[in-house]
Amino acid sequence: MPLWPQFVILGAVLATWVFTHRVGQLLFPGVPVDYVIAAIPTYFMLIAIEATVHRAAPRLVSGPAAYNLADTWSSMSAGLAQQIIIKALAQVVSSLVLPYFTYNYIHQHFALTHPDPERWSTACLALTLSDFIYYWTHRFGHTVSLFWAGHQHHHTSEHYNLSTALRQGWFQSVYSTVYYLPAALFFPPGVFFSCVSVNTVYQFWVHTCLVRRLGPLEWIFSTPSHHRVHHDRRVHKNFGGILIIWDRMFGTFVDEGHVPEYLAHASGPREAQLFGIMRAERSWAEVVTQLQGLRAIFSHPPHQWLKKALYGPGWSTATAQRHLAVPSERSRAFRIFTVCSPLEGLYLVAVFQAAFVFAVLLGLHQQGRLLDRAGGITGHVVLHALSLMGAAGILSQDSVREAVGLPVANALRVGVAAIAGLLVLVAATGRVWLPTKTSLGHTQ
Repeated sequence: MPLWPQFVILGAVLATWVFTHRVGQLLFPGVPVDYVIAAIPTYFMLIAIEATVHRAAPRLVSGPAAYNLADTWSSMSAGLAQQIIIKALAQVVSSLVLPYFTYNYIHQHFALTHPDPERWSTACLALTLSDFIYYWTHRFGHTVSLFWAGHQHHHTSEHYNLSTALRQGWFQSVYSTVYYLPAALFFPPGVFFSCVSVNTVYQFWVHTCLVRRLGPLEWIFSTPSHHRVHHDRRVHKNFGGILIIWDRMFGTFVDEGHVPEYLAHASGPREAQLFGIMRAERSWAEVVTQLQGLRAIFSHPPHQWLKKALYGPGWSTATAQRHLAVPSERSRAFRIFTVCSPLEGLYLVAVFQAAFVFAVLLGLHQQGRLLDRAGGITGHVVLHALSLMGAAGILSQDSVREAVGLPVANALRVGVAAIAGLLVLVAATGRVWLPTKTSLGHTQ
């Protein structure tokens, strides 16, 4: 591969890191920065740059590196759901159910050290510890089946580009925070979780095929080369976030090798990796792909649940001696592939934006009506009705019913019927959309 695509991507990455730091200082003045939030604009900037390079030099791009609308949409929607919905719910549950096991409580009552949060040495040590903990969190996410059920969605894409980094599992954030609790003995929460966010942002840029090998840096840092190996569905290794030294220390490292995996073919360059997971769900539906890991465990008889929840796909491969082999000509890089026309692409974008705007406006409207004491509980009834009706529409698909299981599907149908009946009742009273007298005071 020519050097110019690599220089373009690496230059853009360095520039966006500086931009993210500046944005973080503006968004979080005087407090520890959440770089995951600050970096959101740069994610899309880098995706746009990588996609432009792909369009400018398609003959340099391997098949898995190319952008596919259905795959990219699936990755972005998963990231949005994980950050806005699931992560928020996980924080609420942890604050209500586990008040005595939160990071803040442990640090306040049991901290062994109290380092100066303003010193660079504190940040460097906290970043190193966060990366060490992440290595084990990530490793258990591959070796333990129950944790793999939460993490595997990140690996379901059979493409490998920057949009793949946004593909996150709904349930991963529920358990991953627990691994960081021991760090509360050493570092204050603001400093440590700011370093965790740095770790997360760093991992975004390694999801690319345009950057090949980086010389001596490959010995210390996790690079695109190392992470491409990690995403091979035949290999469960290279778990480091920022540093690859943990994999070298604990026997979980495999090198990608040099150019043999990227030889030119008549149809263009090839990768040595087969991206995705071994048993791919042939669906783009978010509910199907997010739940397939749990389904693989609990679809067995109850007496087998413990065994199925323990032994993940990386249980026997993480420390096994192996090398990366070039796939045979018969290997299928893509087992789920959808080609969307430009019109379908515009439709997806328009519907996504319309649904988002409608949900926000409806929620704000109902909150205002509730505060006005105009509708009482009606606003909540309407919102629940709409959400459950949406769930009922999703459950009308056979593949989704099979994924969530018949009992869950039936329970949601009962919920839809109950909410629909309540909605009819309150609508009959005229208290849904009809204006009523507000209880707010009036000014002259």
